[in-house]
Amino acid sequence: MITVSASIEINKPVSEVFAMASDPYNQAKWNHHEGLSDIKKLTAGPLGAGSRYSATSNDAGKIEVEYLQVEKDKLFEQALDTKFGKIIHRAEFSKTKAGTKLNHSLTIEPKGMYKLMGGVIKGVAHKRLEHLGVLLKEYLEG
Repeated sequence: MITVSASIEINKPVSEVFAMASDPYNQAKWNHHEGLSDIKKLTAGPLGAGSRYSATSNDAGKIEVEYLQVEKDKLFEQALDTKFGKIIHRAEFSKTKAGTKLNHSLTIEPKGMYKLMGGVIKGVAHKRLEHLGVLLKEYLEG
């Protein structure tokens, strides 16, 4: 099991940052690194615990995402099933004087040959997580 975390402050209100970060359709607008496309909601109703989506990612191919926890403007936790393994992405949002602090983490359970690459995966995952925060900040603060 591999865990990495990162934080970033974004000069926008919590509600705006949460909405842009938590919704897969919004993620596709700013997350150019993943290159999300073909996003489909697989469950009915608003975004919440149990919501499921499918999508295509530039580097992971077809993925499925299930939201394990959603507390509007506070946190979301999603499980991604990818060819590399299972990934849990947790994001927490808090109000600051300037806007919003985003603390987020990835917990990765590699599968197959990726189990042998733990150190490399940890380094790449940490850089990716930090980069995701920067992409979100640049998009929102534009």
